[in-house]
Amino acid sequence: YYSIVNQVTLMTVNETTPLIVNSNQAFATIYTDACSSGCTLTIGYWKTHAGFTGNNVDRITQYLPVTLGCPPPQYSKGAVVSSAAQAAYVLTFNSLTGGASNGLNKLAAQFLAAKLNNLNGASNTTITTQLTSANTLLCSYGFNAGSWAALSSSVKSQINSVANALDNYNNGLTAVPHC
Repeated sequence: YYSIVNQVTLMTVNETTPLIVNSNQAFATIYTDACSSGCTLTIGYWKTHAGFTGNNVDRITQYLPVTLGCPPPQYSKGAVVSSAAQAAYVLTFNSLTGGASNGLNKLAAQFLAAKLNNLNGASNTTITTQLTSANTLLCSYGFNAGSWAALSSSVKSQINSVANALDNYNNGLTAVPHC
């Protein structure tokens, strides 16, 4: 990690010498190593740590494969995420079709991040109901544009509610802190 000190000094100047009125320092610590376990990371962290962005190492592959919903060949709705590239695709809401406007894509992304957080050491006991609901919803509806467009507004609301609960978990807004 790096520790950075930023010092700001407010001065008034007269004709002979400057007079320091106030001086203050702020410290920032920047961690560059892998995040500690036991805390959550956002979908943004996971998608930028799939080994494709800048100098960020791949932190996802060690936790794969991850199952989302009920995947083929036994079932027709869901996926097995078995590569960092697939994970990055899901985490950017691009699962199959529909992009970010597809609530099932958002659910799949938050569900994947929650599973990765758990595999990285964060407790998921506060969201077990949401994890079960996410899996059931993805098993029922898959995550593609056609599925989302055909859903009733009450089902869409349920999907968005579960996705939001998982988003809150991934952002450390529940009982498990954010890294």
